[in-house]
Parts: sequence; structure tokens; C-alpha cells
Amino acid sequence: MNESDVELLRAAAAGDRDAFSRFVCRNAPVVLRFCWWRVGDRHDAEDATQEAVIRLYEQVRRHRLPEEPLPWLLAIARRCCQEFQRRRKRHTARPLREEDALVAAAAPGNAAPGNEMPNLRDAIVDLGDFEAAVLHLKHTKGLSCRQIGEQLGRPIGTVTAALSRTYAKLRARFDRENAE
Repeated sequence: MNESDVELLRAAAAGDRDAFSRFVCRNAPVVLRFCWWRVGDRHDAEDATQEAVIRLYEQVRRHRLPEEPLPWLLAIARRCCQEFQRRRKRHTARPLREEDALVAAAAPGNAAPGNEMPNLRDAIVDLGDFEAAVLHLKHTKGLSCRQIGEQLGRPIGTVTAALSRTYAKLRARFDRENAE
């Protein structure tokens, strides 16, 4: 039985914990990659993913069901990531760990991972939910605009326009930072 995400959440709202578990198993890997991409730390990403799932469950228990569950979950995850990043900034700077350096070095165009990657992460955090989700699916999962549109339930033109706006925002931000 191949239930849609919406059907699984409806069943979960009716009290079927197995349905919620199936929804989480299906979508947690995408959310984890999204969070890891946003915060750059595997442990914080796991914590943010877990927090997002808990918040989603609380919403479902209150019968607040989205029409598009994955984008909704990614929006919750984005907020969780922002909270983790705010908490991290309040504490003293941590030394760059080896796994963080590897993630930074693997990102295209990052010749100096220790210097440029935090700026990229900050720029991504400032993007809107949909723009961040599109960028994540394009560059982390390697999906085409058509596949992203299908996964997020949006027309390909909307995805293409969001991707174009996102690139323009990132370019403008880095142009401003380089001019300073």
C-alpha cells in the first residue's frame, strides 16, 4: 500500500502512530540532509531533524494538516536550524572540526573552506523556506527543476524562477561582502 504523505498524516491525526512513523521514515533522510546542509554539523542536523519531527507531530495531533507535507516539514526544519545556529553564535566559536572542513571543501567554489563556508551558510539561512528547499534539492540531491517541482508540488516555472531569484540573492550578497 503506497499511501501519500497527506494520507499518512491524516491517519496519524486520527491516532495511527504507525502512519506517522511511515511518514517520518519516508521523509527523515531528506530533512536530515537539508538540516545538515543548513547548519554544517551532523550532530546539530540530527537534533534539528528530531526537533522538527516532534513539532510536526504536535501539529498533526492538533489536526493542523498541510496540503504539502514535505515543504511544511522543511519549513519547520529550517526554523529549528535557525534556532540551533542562534544558540551556536551565543557560545564561543568552536574550532573547525575535520568533518566540517570536508563538507566545506566539497562545496563547489570554496577555495578557503574555513573563511568562505560560514558566509555561504549565513547567506542560505537568510533565504526563504521555498528558496532554501529548492536550492537544497537542486544541489544536495541533484534533482532537476522538473523533479523538484514534482516533489514540492509546484509548477516547473515556479521552481525555475525561485532558483534564479536565489542565485541572484546569493550573488548580490557576496558582491556586497567582497566590496567591503
